[in-house]
Amino acid sequence: MKPNLFNFATSELSQDAFIAWLIAWADKKHKNSNEKLHELAKSFVKLLIQKDENFEIESIKVKKQWKKIDVSALVNDSIFIVIEDKTYSKAHSNQLERYHNIAKKHYNSDVDIKLIYYKMIEQGNYKQIDGQCF
Repeated sequence: MKPNLFNFATSELSQDAFIAWLIAWADKKHKNSNEKLHELAKSFVKLLIQKDENFEIESIKVKKQWKKIDVSALVNDSIFIVIEDKTYSKAHSNQLERYHNIAKKHYNSDVDIKLIYYKMIEQGNYKQIDGQCF
């Protein structure tokens, strides 16, 4: 079954749901459902994980709110993306460091962990998150 935005946003459309939905489209099994959307999603994921155009994405498993992480995705069973998404709020309670540690503990050294701090509304500066792995 092809990705459906409403599987990620059950009550209202949200930024997290859109990010999760877009990432899900990068899975190779969705190529024939909508080739342009699939290509866009692959480009987005490759940007997140800092891979070039030759990198092949075979599979993606996307989760919302896994261990309180806004969006996470396992790419090819070898790269784990952690996305902390903020709109109006700021990072707090060492959550960025906690999420990094959760991912490291869960996957040990079996996967490459990519940490993304996504701030939609003006951050001002990144002093608050400097040194927190993101």
